[in-house]
Amino acid sequence: MWQSLAESLDGAETQPVNKEEKCRKRAYAIYDELARGGVGTIITGFTSVAANDYYFEGLMRLCDDALISQYGRLTDIIHAQEAAAIAQLALGAY
Repeated sequence: MWQSLAESLDGAETQPVNKEEKCRKRAYAIYDELARGGVGTIITGFTSVAANDYYFEGLMRLCDDALISQYGRLTDIIHAQEAAAIAQLALGAY
């Protein structure tokens, strides 16, 4: 499931716009459900800080300012339920 979430928030360069938007909505819904479930903190998972890092398929990325709005919306969704959000920033192999 977590790899699927990674694919949901990955950058547009590898996914058609309609599939990407559908996946993002799914990821936002899953994180919303987790936050509504009463957890205090959600760690979003392995999030690469490099555009050319392909440690595993579907890696989430936060390597470009263009992705900030996606993660901003994600944190807004989590914070709306009074939960904290932590991005697990990482650099795998590239």
